[in-house]
Amino acid sequence: MLRSNMWLETGLVNGATGTVVDIVYQPGRAQPEDLPTVVMVKFDNYTGPTVADGLVPVPTLVHSWDHEQVACSREQVSLCLAWAVTEHKSQGLTLDRAVVSVGLRDFAVGLMYVAMSRVKSWAGLLIDPEFGLNLILDIRNSPGFLDREAGERAIVRNSRSKLVINKKCVVLIGTNDFLKSVPRDKT
Repeated sequence: MLRSNMWLETGLVNGATGTVVDIVYQPGRAQPEDLPTVVMVKFDNYTGPTVADGLVPVPTLVHSWDHEQVACSREQVSLCLAWAVTEHKSQGLTLDRAVVSVGLRDFAVGLMYVAMSRVKSWAGLLIDPEFGLNLILDIRNSPGFLDREAGERAIVRNSRSKLVINKKCVVLIGTNDFLKSVPRDKT
């Protein structure tokens, strides 16, 4: 998985996935003690030019910054193994296929949804066998869900609420300083 934005227009973005095909070192450099010159990767959704056979060279990058008036720098290959990623890292990704393993419980309401909604189609989703339908059904009994549902009911019950609509969102303002904002495209 690429860990930095290299060329947005062609799909070389943070989170882009692919397969490492070769690691190239300069002649005379020690392997693996020294950093490689480039790592040759075949990216899944890359649309730009390639060196050969769809390969893209990923060079080492030098990041520089100042810390307490001291110049610092770090050289690294902006790739990481991505056989598995957390739901948090997968946010914003669109995947052709994924195996989702949520374990025996969803420790925060909605994380299962985040993980499962990353794939483009149901055909690309494989759910780990440990997963049970009861995990989805149990969401309705979780404290976070119940609090959210109670808040929404309070807004609806509040007879003196008024609806304020602007270009970005719909805001329902209640008499108890309770505020709920819903994105405009959801209404």
